Amino acid sequence: MSCGAAFTPRLCPRPHALPHLHVMWTTFLYHARVVLLCAGFLYAFAWPIHVSFARSWLARGLTPRWFFVTSVTALHVLLYWTCNALTCWWHRTGAFARYRIGRAARQEPGRQLLLETLKEAVLGQLIVEPAALYFLVWPVYQRCGAPAIDAPLPPLGCTLASFALAYVSHDWLFYWSHRASHSSRFYKIVHKQHHAYTGSIGFAAEFASPLEQMISMKVPSISGVVLTGAHPAIFLVWLSYRLCQTYEAHSGYCFYGSWLHSIGLTNSESAAFHDFHHTGNRGNFGFGPPAYLDHCFGTMDGWLALGGIKGYLAAQRERCKKQK
Repeated sequence: MSCGAAFTPRLCPRPHALPHLHVMWTTFLYHARVVLLCAGFLYAFAWPIHVSFARSWLARGLTPRWFFVTSVTALHVLLYWTCNALTCWWHRTGAFARYRIGRAARQEPGRQLLLETLKEAVLGQLIVEPAALYFLVWPVYQRCGAPAIDAPLPPLGCTLASFALAYVSHDWLFYWSHRASHSSRFYKIVHKQHHAYTGSIGFAAEFASPLEQMISMKVPSISGVVLTGAHPAIFLVWLSYRLCQTYEAHSGYCFYGSWLHSIGLTNSESAAFHDFHHTGNRGNFGFGPPAYLDHCFGTMDGWLALGGIKGYLAAQRERCKKQK
């Protein structure tokens, strides 16, 4: 079923599409849930920590620019290594085995690939990213009207709007840049490295060529909060959500049907939807659920043919059993 270099992957005959109203309503509910969760986390937990840290930083005579670079880098490093080490530990110990997406033996990453991934992560997170934040992102962020690092939060409506705009801008920029990277012209030089993992793990989320790192990962993730000059605390909370979402989507674990899923505290649909993208490499260019851009532009035929999330998880379990 591999079809990596395909801008518009289609099956013939094509499967029945999901009902439009269902897709749009589910999309609205999911986006609203994420916006409210981010805002709740900001006010209840992140804001007191942020304002204390920012005031202490300024009292020591340190610059806002370095506060921005340090806080973004530290957050990225912390979440990358803790979230992904945790899921690797689950795999080694068999914890949450019932929620691990089935894997054939050939889909398990080798030691050399994992070492290469970790070396690139260290280089990118400790050298390349801080330099980009300092020389590129911070000046653009300031030109777009970013407030002082210790400024009060904007009204609740503006906060919610910032998270909503960040989410929608990520949807569109990620979908089209990711889809373009699967075209025959760009796949080998831009995106093929990322698909070295046919059975993804969390550490693989950022294993990509430098060009892809920029156009499909960094820019879509932060463009909404940078270009609207969102408050730095909003920037950091949004970045936390985006990192956790992409690590879960690449983790190889799907908590669909769990109590956490039932109360909306996992990205289970994204995990299964994007896992299919890695194992099948045919369509599913956005994130679920229910991937409204893939629905609107007809790039999820393989996923629909399998029966969506339930069909895909069942197919992977069956594939795993056949390998034993």
